[in-house]
Formats: sequence, C-alpha cells, structure tokens
Amino acid sequence: MSKLGIIAGRGHLPRDLVDHCIAIGRPFFVLGLETFANPSDYQDVEFSETGLVQVNKGLSHLRKAEVTDVVFVGKVERPSLKALRPDLKAAAFLAKLGKGFLGDNSLMGAVKTAIEEEGFHVLGVDEVFSDAVAKKGVWGQISPSEAALQSAESGKRLAKGIGALDIGQAVVMQGDLCLAVEAIEGTDALINRSQTLGDKTLEAPVLVKVRKPQQDRRLDLPTVGPDTVKAAAASGFAGIAVEAGETLVVALDEMISVADEAGMFLIGLDANESG
Repeated sequence: MSKLGIIAGRGHLPRDLVDHCIAIGRPFFVLGLETFANPSDYQDVEFSETGLVQVNKGLSHLRKAEVTDVVFVGKVERPSLKALRPDLKAAAFLAKLGKGFLGDNSLMGAVKTAIEEEGFHVLGVDEVFSDAVAKKGVWGQISPSEAALQSAESGKRLAKGIGALDIGQAVVMQGDLCLAVEAIEGTDALINRSQTLGDKTLEAPVLVKVRKPQQDRRLDLPTVGPDTVKAAAASGFAGIAVEAGETLVVALDEMISVADEAGMFLIGLDANESG
C-alpha cells in the first residue's frame, strides 16, 4: 500500500483520515497548512508544517517523507493577499492566473498543479476514505415533509447556479424562496445570517449544500458536521440537505443524534436528479 501524504487544513476530518489510515495499516505523512491545521492534533504521527502557497517548502517535506499519493483534506479559507506570502514557484502560478486566483478553486488548483508537476499523484478524499462520503437517503429518525423535500431540490438547483460562479456552496431555502446565499463567510455564518430573514408563518427553512459544478473533487468537496447541525438547530431550521456522493460528512453519529433531538431531518439528495 503506497504511502499517503495528507495535506491537512482546518477541522476534524484530517484527523479522522489519519485514524482511518492507522486502522487499515496504510502508511502516511501529515503536512499541516499553517494557520489552518492544529499541530497538537498530530503529535503522535509523522507531521510537518508549511504555508498554503509555500510550495517549494511543502514539496520538500513530501519528498523527504517519501510519499507518492497526496490528498487535500480539511477546510482552507481563502486568505488575504497580504497573508499569502507565496514562494517563487507559487508566485509564478498566481501570475498566470491573474485576478482569477481570487477564486477558491483557482488558488487551490494552482497548488495542486505545482504538486502534480513534481510527480505526485493527487487523490480525492472520497478515494481514500469512502466512509466519510454522504450516502443517499434520510440519515436519522426525522424525514422531510414533501414541501421541505421540494424546497431542498429547488435549493440544489439554485446552489449549483451560484456555485458555477465560484461564490459559495450553500443556500438557505424557505419554500421556493431563497433566503440567503453562502459567500466568503462560510456555512455557519450563513445560517446565523438567515435567522432574521424567514417568514415565521411558513415551514422552517432548509439548508442545502452542494459541490460547485466546476469544482475539482480532489480539492474541496463540501463538508458538513456536528457544528453545522447545531447551528441549524439553534436557528430553528427544518433540516439539512446535501448531495449524496458529493459531500463529506464528519462525525455522522453525532450529527444524527443532534438532529434527532432537535426534530431536524438530514438527507442526502441524488446528485443526478434534477428534482
């Protein structure tokens, strides 16, 4: 089994992948992205750090660790221009992109391209950790009403549209009305912002999260976890819908427990159905 280089961002999922590799006996090395990965989560494993666009430094660590396959996992928020501090290799890619690097996918794509050009094989999280991929159907004890399901399907189509513009991955729907669209602030902030926008006389809102159509699934599949469920529950949402096979799920058992207690549904929608 080839040695896996885990390029780790923020959140629980990178550590979940580490534990998965340990359980199946796959050799691995963790390259943590500074300001995103928490080094204390990896004190018991082979670990080094690098900046997001310090490509030469990162490549040096990957070569030293003798990895062949590489996977990007964990949340990486788009940094400011001042915070980037690219090395020469990364700067060359950013110069080619021009203003296009302001999109999340273009920036991470430049980093991926630099790694691939050095001979490493970039994999998707779903290829090495299938247990973390959302399954189709209702996950807990609560099922969506017919109206909520229609709202979720409408939201899926709308979210695909905004995703195509590289804006965000999620929308909040109430009936056929879109209350809010995710931008740079992230999903939890989207949920909080939506609290004051809904109509209390209608069925509660639904959060819908999808993969951007142009998004390289090896870089940044959308992710949901207990924090998102707690935020939605606190805001009185009816439920959360994501694309089955296109979304990563963190701590599913905890998600279901929180949702069931709050009377919320969790569902994986068929990514290939138009609704």
